[in-house]
Amino acid sequence: MVRLVPRDTKFFDMFAEMASNLGEGARLLKQMLDDFQNIEARVAQLKDIEHRGDDMTHNILTKLNQTLSLPLTVKTFTGWLLPWMTCSTLFTRPACV
Repeated sequence: MVRLVPRDTKFFDMFAEMASNLGEGARLLKQMLDDFQNIEARVAQLKDIEHRGDDMTHNILTKLNQTLSLPLTVKTFTGWLLPWMTCSTLFTRPACV
């Protein structure tokens, strides 16, 4: 029988941690937009948050790769994880023209 919910509940903790990190980045971005003081320091903080998010995404994908078997694969979840990963990235990289 195929299980849709992993037996290892660590995933839920990892997703919650990722959501918290994303919220932290959003709050910092709002502060930056509300008050244009110390922009360089805030951008550095935002980049740290982004790197933490990248590490979280990597850890989740690694764990999924180690845990899941067919028919559910890591590719099944990347479409769901990619927006989480790129959301913080969009705020710290210049827009493509």
